[in-house]
Amino acid sequence: LFTSDDGFGQTDIYRYNIKARSERRLTFTPNSEYSPTPTPDGQYISCIILENNNKNQFLWKYPINGAIPQRISSLNPVGYHCWINNDKLGVFVVGEPNTLQLLDVAADQAQKVADNPGVTLLMSPKDGKVLNYVDLSDPHEPMLMSLNTETGETSVLISLKKKTQYYTWTPNGILLAGDGKRLYKFDPAVDKDWVEMANLNDYGIKEFTRLAVSPKGDYLAVVASE
Repeated sequence: LFTSDDGFGQTDIYRYNIKARSERRLTFTPNSEYSPTPTPDGQYISCIILENNNKNQFLWKYPINGAIPQRISSLNPVGYHCWINNDKLGVFVVGEPNTLQLLDVAADQAQKVADNPGVTLLMSPKDGKVLNYVDLSDPHEPMLMSLNTETGETSVLISLKKKTQYYTWTPNGILLAGDGKRLYKFDPAVDKDWVEMANLNDYGIKEFTRLAVSPKGDYLAVVASE
């Protein structure tokens, strides 16, 4: 899943079929959507929708069967989100400063757990209670953090390369991150620091930022400059 700009500032949700090498447009709406994410139950695609001339940013979910979308929460403005389970999310709330909050969907209540988070929020593939995020309190040394969503305890996992806030997990628990050109890996079980895997410039990819790994771990997608 990804969002794409129509050239006039309007973004909609698309699905890319890797085997068929084809894309399908899933939404065609007057408001822009961002950060499309499958819900844990597989029945919806959650996303951020910009409303009221982009003044508001709410969490919504679209049923995969094409039915009417539903607003998830009144929390506003939400920039990014990550499902912890069917009932709880980690959300990046835009503000001064930006904050990381845990949202209880049923109660529509959120609790702040950190200031100055990065935009990438991911659950650890090794521990279903741990949410990873980047602490940008020191802009010169962003730290990848682990948050126990049950106890609220946090710990440092590793510092990130080149002031980045983008990383991803493989299904078997290996971290991937980059410096814009090179791709690095970090296996918390065996590595003491980042290990270079490849220079993506060799593949014609320049200045990549966001990364994502397919559920089976056989494909890597990146957002790159042209």
